[in-house]
This record gives sequence, structure tokens and C-alpha cells, in this order.
Amino acid sequence: MMETETPPIVSIGMVIYNEEQYIREALDSLISQDFKDFELIISDNASLDSTQQICLDYASRDNRIRYYRNDTNIGAIENFNRVFKLSSGKYFMWAGGHDLWSGNYISDCLEIMEKNPNVIVAYPKTIWIDENAEELNIKSGFVDTQGGWVISRFIVIVWTNKNAIYGLIRSESLDKTKLMRRTAASDELLLAELSLFGDFAHAQKATWYRRINRKTDSKKLYIERCFSTNKKFKFRLPYWRLCYEYTDLIWKGPITLMQKLALTVCIIPSIFIKYKSNLFYDILHIFK
Repeated sequence: MMETETPPIVSIGMVIYNEEQYIREALDSLISQDFKDFELIISDNASLDSTQQICLDYASRDNRIRYYRNDTNIGAIENFNRVFKLSSGKYFMWAGGHDLWSGNYISDCLEIMEKNPNVIVAYPKTIWIDENAEELNIKSGFVDTQGGWVISRFIVIVWTNKNAIYGLIRSESLDKTKLMRRTAASDELLLAELSLFGDFAHAQKATWYRRINRKTDSKKLYIERCFSTNKKFKFRLPYWRLCYEYTDLIWKGPITLMQKLALTVCIIPSIFIKYKSNLFYDILHIFK
């Protein structure tokens, strides 16, 4: 990570692409946090709209904001990794350019983590909103693994929703992972890897407002958006690759040999149960 003379306590990495419709709301929501000691790193994936001008305007008025623009669209995964590598805070969180956060989001998560050194991820409840910031009737649970055994913690994280990826994370722990991997379900893999290092905690006082801002994409569009426009990628079978990636993170994790064996036995059948339709799509995608 990049180091500064006086690093902030928290780093926020905002990964964006064509966010002109909502970026002002998102930036205002972060700037108005009651916790002020943070840096906001924006990495623009070569937006084609007015996103760049909006971000530059905000950066000129708030020295906590740093704006970077990629020359070409490097894909979501590489862009997610880039903002963390540019960060310097003790804690890190990813932020979408279209979401909103309660004013105590950072402070509530930070309070939990400062009091509990075993907690490496803290995140609040999620409320889904539409394009007009109206709440939607979508239920989204949370996970708190404090006090759990590492094997149960891992399995729970594998099978739950992935909202924790936008929580507050210890940079030291995140730095020990492979970050987002070039495969499908990269957020799920990263959360599973983090679960080997410590607990996930539920921040009860804060709220993350997650916006549904795009129409549902097909799996093909998802793969192209996340990875690259390189046609060779379709031969890499991103969902089949999960078998290798999960095994790799388990065997390189800070756990005992018996725990590694137990998790390996658990995860392989889980992949085929959880991703059976995606695995089938991978095979079809080769011939397209």
C-alpha cells in the first residue's frame, strides 16, 4: 500500500464507471460522516459520461478526496484491487458510486473493531433502495461470527450473502489475502479467505443503503464487466475455477492441517451444489 506521512485511520476505496446520475449523492453521504479522519480514493474505470468532471469538482473542494482515472476500462476486479493498493489507512472499506450510508456508518463499525481485536470485518444492516432512494421490500440478513469456530465461520460466510464486502475491514488482514481474484464470485472468495483470519461483526446502529441501479445482467455481461473485453477469457471457465481458488485459499490460510483437510472436504461438494447452473453455463460459454 502507498504510505503517507500522516495516514488516516480509515481509507475508502470508491470504484466507479459511468456514475453521473448518483455520484453526487454518494459523495455527499460519505463526506457528511460523523467520523472525519478518512481518505476517499476514487478510481474511475474510464467513464464515458460526466463522472470525471463531478469527481474533480469534489476533489478540488475536499483534500481528503483523491481522484484517479484509468486510461482504459480494466474491469471491476482490477479496479477494486487498485483502490486498496493506493490506500494507507489502518482500516479500509469499498464504496459504490451509487450507494448511501447512514452518518454513523464508519464510526459505528470502527467502534466495534477498536474494542474487539479479533474482529476483522464489521458491517451494518442493509436496506435496498431504488433509483429514487425509496426503500424496497427486499430482505437482507447479516452474519455475526464472533466466538465461532474457524470451520463453522468459514462455512457460514460461504453460504451467506456478500454484503460484508462493503463493510469496514482491517487493512492488515486484507493485505494478507490475494484480494479480488480473476474469477467469478471474487467477492465471495475474498470474504471466505478473510474468515480464516478472524471474526465478522454486525454493527447494529448503522445502515448501508444499497441501490439497485442497473437492469439485471446476463451472466455473459457480468463476466465481461468484471474481468475484461479479452475474448480469451471465456476459455478460463471462471466458475469451474472456483474449485481451485477455494482450495488454494484454504491451504494457504493460517489454520491447522486438520482444519484445512476438513474445509477442503466441505467446500468441493458445496461448490457443485451452490453453482451448478453457473458451472453448466461455463461449459456453454466456451462454444460461443
